[in-house]
Amino acid sequence: MEEFESDEEILEFAIGREVSANQFYVDLADQMDNPTMRLLFENFAKEELRHKAALELEVIKRGKVVTAPQDTADLDQTDIMVAIDPETNIDYKNALLLAINKETKSFRLYVDLAAMVKDKESREILLSLAEEEAAHKLRFEIEYDTVIKRR
Repeated sequence: MEEFESDEEILEFAIGREVSANQFYVDLADQMDNPTMRLLFENFAKEELRHKAALELEVIKRGKVVTAPQDTADLDQTDIMVAIDPETNIDYKNALLLAINKETKSFRLYVDLAAMVKDKESREILLSLAEEEAAHKLRFEIEYDTVIKRR
């Protein structure tokens, strides 16, 4: 994992991750022909922007200016912040599997980041985001189970 010199760097890194996660879901939504499936991923894209806003607020509360998020795609080789190829038609089942994997990795990342920060409020926001990512994973797993049972 990345070496951070301050809690602010950790928060900035997390903001970048949320930007990447938003794009991940926007790309998945663009792949869906079914309007209901498209809406599911669009809603998750919006959720990731809410996470970004919460992290930015934490930076602002520290009296810092939020900088443009760094590109986090290369920073954690264990993550799957994959760019969805617009030429590839991914089916809903596989999109759900990608989302489950992404949310699992995001949960672990936030738990790890929470262990690194010194500030109690920053730790709480990161753990709160970890809980939300776990809830997202569960929602995708339930949807996946439903899709499998229909077949």
